[in-house]
Parts: sequence; structure tokens; C-alpha cells
Amino acid sequence: MKKYIIIFFVFISISIFPIEKEKQILLCPKALNNPFWFAVENGMKDAAKDLDIDFIFDAPLNIDSNEQFRFLVKYIENGIKGLGVSPIDPIIISELGDTALKKMIPFITFDSDISNKENRLLYIGTDNYSAGKEAAKLMIEKINSKKSDKKIIKIAILTGSVEAKNLNERIDGFREHILNVTNRDFEVILLEKLYTGNEDTAKSIEALKLINIEHPDIDCIFMAGAWALFGKEEKYVESFSDINNAIETIVVSFDTLPNELELLKKGYVDGLIGQKPYDIGYLAAMVLYNINKFGVENTYKMMSLCVKDNNTLYTELDIVTDSNVDKYIEIANKIYNRK
Repeated sequence: MKKYIIIFFVFISISIFPIEKEKQILLCPKALNNPFWFAVENGMKDAAKDLDIDFIFDAPLNIDSNEQFRFLVKYIENGIKGLGVSPIDPIIISELGDTALKKMIPFITFDSDISNKENRLLYIGTDNYSAGKEAAKLMIEKINSKKSDKKIIKIAILTGSVEAKNLNERIDGFREHILNVTNRDFEVILLEKLYTGNEDTAKSIEALKLINIEHPDIDCIFMAGAWALFGKEEKYVESFSDINNAIETIVVSFDTLPNELELLKKGYVDGLIGQKPYDIGYLAAMVLYNINKFGVENTYKMMSLCVKDNNTLYTELDIVTDSNVDKYIEIANKIYNRK
């Protein structure tokens, strides 16, 4: 149902109202060194093409919350006409959102939200808490099929930035479900230590190695973000000490980039929670255009059937396993090729 509502919203945007060239509307991801953002940028570019307008997709190269803040301040000071941000630090970008709105600059968030929802007009992206619960359900399913003989299951969590609101919400949802679900036949030992890779592939591989060094008996790893899966296959496998451990350890992660899907197909990953990065980029661009063109209230009215409480527009999830991985490889090869 949501898809049809959004299609109607897009149809209104590009078909009924007159289109004029607009410039200086920015989508700012957390950093440019993560291939996840390629699909978001492609979605934005297709929206810009459909609307016949210009958008900017830009950010610092690497993850740095202070650098992202300084980067955005410059755009705001130069009079940007619309701003969409995936915040690294939800608190300082929340303050920046307040500044932007006071300057009458439309400000939305995507992929990850800010701490004070009143300081943005809309959030577009995954319901990360619910997605974390889905990851826990998928892990339980895999435990029941791969480790049905075990009565005690030890689980570690690997994340990116400890500041990231979206990652923390996924972890909260995962923990809540994996620890409290009643229909399981095993005891869960969920490690208190949170392993972090600072949203960097090399650092995430090192964190993965550390998990296996400190806990050679680890059964499962939940990755709140997939940075450890973005690099070379041999580096990933080596982090488990040997190929058998890599296959026997149950790994559930996020996103459906080509590298991840290939690892899943080979048995090194057991399940992926896929987001909709292309849709996020497309919708973020459409929303900022409409707010500029028709105002906040009219945009809300056009989207009233798909926007939830606290002005959130949640995109859908994909649950990917070895049974449907080929379908998602085909999709990934389309949306992650930069245009």
C-alpha cells in the first residue's frame, strides 16, 4: 500500500505543478567512503532528472562528526535552499537543524535521525528499532537450523560509530528481542562489550578479529552495520582464524551490497536485513523539492497517508537468505553502480 501512496505523491510532484530549475539543495550522507551511499546518490540523481532540477550530494570523505558539522555550517551560511542529512552525531546535528529551520531552510534527515525530532521536518528511512528485532528473529531462525544441538548460544555485537542513532536503535531492537523472546530452546549469552569499527572497513575487520580472539567459542555475531563485509573476502575469512569458523559462526548483518550478497551465497554470512537506499535518496530529493515549491503543510498533506507519528516516513525492509540471494544480487548490481 505504501508504495502506491508514494508513487501518487511523486506523480503529483512531477506532473501537475509547473517545474522550475532549482539549485543548491543538498543531501549530505555521513561520509563518501561508504558504498552504501552510492545507491542513495543514484536515487537522488534520478529524482533530479525526473524533476529537471539540480541537487548536490556531498559530504566529508571520512566519518567525523565535527567535520560533518563544519561542512554543513558552510552550506547553511551560503544560503542553501534545502538540506537533507544523515547525522553522525544526533545531538550536534539536531542543534544545526534548529539553526537551519530558523533561517527558513527546509531541513530533513534520512537513514539516521537526530535527537530532537522537532528540529527537522521529516525523517526518511528504516525503522531501525524494528529492523533490529527482525535481525534477531532471523538469527534465532538460523540458530535453530545450524546449531539446534546447542543449549547455550554466545552472541557478540559489532557496530560502527557509537554515536550513530540508527545503529544504536538497531542494537536496542536486537537486544530486546533476542533476550526476551520466549519461544526458543536455548539460553542466550549476549556479550556486554560492544565491538566497534568506527564505520570503517579495516577497523571493522580488526574488531571482528578481536571478537574471535577474545571469544574463540563465539556462536553468532550481529553486525549493526556491514563495514566488515565491504572489503576483500580473504580478509573477512581470515578474521575468523580459519574457513570452518567463518562458515560455522552465524552472522546476521545489515544491507545488501554486492560484496555482502556474495559472502552470503558462499555461506560466510547467514542473513541480511536489506534497506532501501535508492528509495531513500529518491524520496529525500522529492520531499525537499516539494517543501521548497509548495510549502511544508501542503507537502505533509500530499504524504499524509504514508507519514507516521513524529513526521517519519519509514521505508520497507528486505530479509535476504540463501534462498533468495540471487534476486538481490541482480538488484544490487543495478542500484549500486554509480551514475
